[in-house]
Amino acid sequence: RSLITETHIMATDSFRAVRIKHNASVPQPRLFHFKNTTAVYEASNYPNLERLFPSSLDAQETITINVAEWMEAHETVLVAAKEHERLTTYLDGDKIHVKPATIKVVKGKKTDHSSTKGKGFKDVKIPAHEQLTAKYSLDTSVPFEQVAYNCKFMLDTLKLAKKMKLKELELHFYGKHRPMYFTGQDFEALILPIRTY
Repeated sequence: RSLITETHIMATDSFRAVRIKHNASVPQPRLFHFKNTTAVYEASNYPNLERLFPSSLDAQETITINVAEWMEAHETVLVAAKEHERLTTYLDGDKIHVKPATIKVVKGKKTDHSSTKGKGFKDVKIPAHEQLTAKYSLDTSVPFEQVAYNCKFMLDTLKLAKKMKLKELELHFYGKHRPMYFTGQDFEALILPIRTY
């Protein structure tokens, strides 16, 4: 679903959000649902996304990222990230990497129980020789602590920025448990981190 207001197009799925400025004439906010057909609803039931987007002035650190380089990095590590249930990827210093998955979930008997999927599934240890990892070295180092996030969500954000012809984005970091905030000309995006233990 996306909300179109007088000034912005906004969308969220609870794990990420995007806000894009537009110049169209919109008399009142409308909620659009794109599934099989486009349906228009009243905007009053949509979450208040305005409050989610932080001030870039409050960031602990801000760096400029190259959209093309970061797309290449995430497309490279996505192969290994697909082995993980949540496509967990890590940004750490000058590296974007994926830790090897050591367990996979497979369909089991009704009496089986998986730690992540519950009944009817079971956890199976992946042999060391089949564990897949990936690492990509960036041209610049990020000056903040390691953060984990969903690789596909990052790629979606970068592809949208590329479609808007943005070559660079500002990445604002507020701590490893708070959303990463991306800004560019008429473009803002949030990606929630993944908590790792």
